[in-house]
Amino acid sequence: MEKQKRTQYFVYLGGHHKNNGDWREEFNSIAREMTKGLDIAIIGINPFERKIDETSHEEIVGRDFSIIADPRLTHIVLKSADPGTVLSYGSACEKMFTCFLNKPIILIGEPECNKVYSSGACFPEWQHPFGHVLADATVTNVKDAVFWIVAGIIQPRPKESWEERMKQLCEKHRFGQNGDIDPFEVDVE
Repeated sequence: MEKQKRTQYFVYLGGHHKNNGDWREEFNSIAREMTKGLDIAIIGINPFERKIDETSHEEIVGRDFSIIADPRLTHIVLKSADPGTVLSYGSACEKMFTCFLNKPIILIGEPECNKVYSSGACFPEWQHPFGHVLADATVTNVKDAVFWIVAGIIQPRPKESWEERMKQLCEKHRFGQNGDIDPFEVDVE
């Protein structure tokens, strides 16, 4: 009997380079365990395993963006480096590039609430409002990130394009609603 090949799903494991192996190894271990017996395989790609000149800005961006843009890549997972830290500037750029490509983004954050906004909303400090709105899912641990991916493969979710999501967001919050002022309406003498 011939062994049936499993469908492979590749996931970019981005985020801060600090402690770059531990959580990425955990992701692949959990993914292997969670997909055992299924006809799918989830493979996390650690961008730091590619050998490049780490002093070259162009090589760093080229390495990361070439992985994200590859059509074989299906998801991106970003994780903060340490509890209470923020995603790096590079991670924010990776997130925006991924949005343009309409690939799902899963953010792994810290569960404790260490920043309360004036509105009373409570988010982990690293979870900037842009990250929260642009992510397809926000989870607090690696296992939940893998579960979100597996569940979405087994039972696909409808996904609006990034452009459609932003158009709806801008329309919902356009100037002049709820008594706010339109910054483009100014009197010039």
